[in-house]
Amino acid sequence: MYFPIFHLIGPLEEYLTEHDNFQEREEIVEFYFKISHFYMILDNMDSGYEIYSEKRGRDFFLRIFCVDPSEQIEEYIENSRSSIFFSATLLPVQYYRQLLSGNRFEAYQIASPFQKEKRLLAITEDVTSRYTRRGEWEYRKMVGYLELSLEKQTGNYMIFFPSYEMLSAVYEIARDSNLALVSELVVQEPFMEEKSREDFLEKFRRKAGKPLIGFCVLGSIFSEGIDLTGESLIGVVIVGTGLPQICNEREVIREYFDRRQKKGYDYAYRYPGMNKVLQAAGRVIRTAQDTGTILLMDERFLERENQKLFPEEWDSYYGVNRQNYGKVLKDFWEERRRRES
Repeated sequence: MYFPIFHLIGPLEEYLTEHDNFQEREEIVEFYFKISHFYMILDNMDSGYEIYSEKRGRDFFLRIFCVDPSEQIEEYIENSRSSIFFSATLLPVQYYRQLLSGNRFEAYQIASPFQKEKRLLAITEDVTSRYTRRGEWEYRKMVGYLELSLEKQTGNYMIFFPSYEMLSAVYEIARDSNLALVSELVVQEPFMEEKSREDFLEKFRRKAGKPLIGFCVLGSIFSEGIDLTGESLIGVVIVGTGLPQICNEREVIREYFDRRQKKGYDYAYRYPGMNKVLQAAGRVIRTAQDTGTILLMDERFLERENQKLFPEEWDSYYGVNRQNYGKVLKDFWEERRRRES
């Protein structure tokens, strides 16, 4: 592959130099730059890269994919005295240690500055977003949990779904339920412009009107990088474990790490999914003064493999169902009011 591409670039460059005025020149120039960029990456790739092909309709794609950037990052690290990786969510730690340093460096996790007493973490025992159980019955249970949340503490909530399809299905049920009578339902739309995003968030910041229930998509614009402090947001509900959809890219990642005796499924699906969950959960408590609830709405969060990826501050939680969740909420909010009085 290397030599055929190399021998294509030279004649292309020569032809474009000698012919500066022909009908297809713009398309040829664009192709020249793309293939030159492809060649540059090909020339510098290491063992962390994979090459694979895809066919979509009549189109054929050849892709170079950096699966594991740790070797390249290590080159930069070794040229420095010290390095600090900074991000809002470098969790799960084991995932980022591998991808950023190949597990060759130490990682230090600073304890959360927020009081655990001001945050309720609960996991549903009777709801899942598994494909085999998706349907109206499961969606009605999701709406029921939202109704309980609002009944025990009036305020603004966001619920995050794994897809627009599920969001729309649950929203249709919520719109015809008691939830729509006691709150305003707002929905994240695909491809929202900047003004639409700001208008969506501004509704949460206003003080007057009905409480809000925001229907959002996990891993998208409202599940990271937004600050809704105080009464702007008092609870988040996360439906599903955030697993990416199966696709060629995810399968390339899985096979790459499996060949290296690592858990390919975790790197391709479980770790990125949990990262999205943690980002969304982080929307609810933004300052030391905030109080709020996090409801993980999928029984798979009770599995040990998922709980091993929880941050340290998630060392305790309530396993809940529709019979006991109301009492758990009531006790939490009453205790908060008692402490603050």
